[in-house]
Amino acid sequence: ITEIKEILDFRHPKAMKMKIPDDVPEGEGEFLVQWKGDEGQDWIDADDVFKFGLIAIRRYFDKRKEERRVMESNFMKKLTHISSLYDIVCGNIECERENEYKLKIGGLTDEFLFELNHPVWGEKITKLFEIVRENGSCYVWVNRFQLKHIFRSCVEAWEKKGRTHPTPKEIENMDWFEYGQYLKRKDEGYYTEEKGETS
Repeated sequence: ITEIKEILDFRHPKAMKMKIPDDVPEGEGEFLVQWKGDEGQDWIDADDVFKFGLIAIRRYFDKRKEERRVMESNFMKKLTHISSLYDIVCGNIECERENEYKLKIGGLTDEFLFELNHPVWGEKITKLFEIVRENGSCYVWVNRFQLKHIFRSCVEAWEKKGRTHPTPKEIENMDWFEYGQYLKRKDEGYYTEEKGETS
């Protein structure tokens, strides 16, 4: 085991979700190892590899992390729609209009990447949410109720921020929709916190 050249694969029911060596449960899983000076490959208990091949394990997970990054980047360049909010990682809310929020896509979930990488599943994406591209980033417009159901903390943080009264400078820079929304909320007593001088 001290002669491990490279780790080629990891076998565990939840292997896809494990991103760093610390994610591997003690006493579970197997690594497929390539021996130094030998073409042979063997499946070895994970605990044994951890005892003698920790550097190889770290290299394996670093390699997987980079492979995932490249795969995600490639798919993000091609995607035009997503079928579910469960497919994405929440970035942050950029703005809102009426009852919709503009959500920045922070990344793709491992499960969705697996589906996209499948030769058949990747061709069957229900076009429920259209991806909007702006300045190198990707966004989706989502109904507030739908968004809060999946990303509650993200929505609550945005709404808490929205209850802070805008500064005179922020009011000056509002577009017509934002200003109309500001006036409506001001009349309704929506703002609960001050952020500088009110107007």
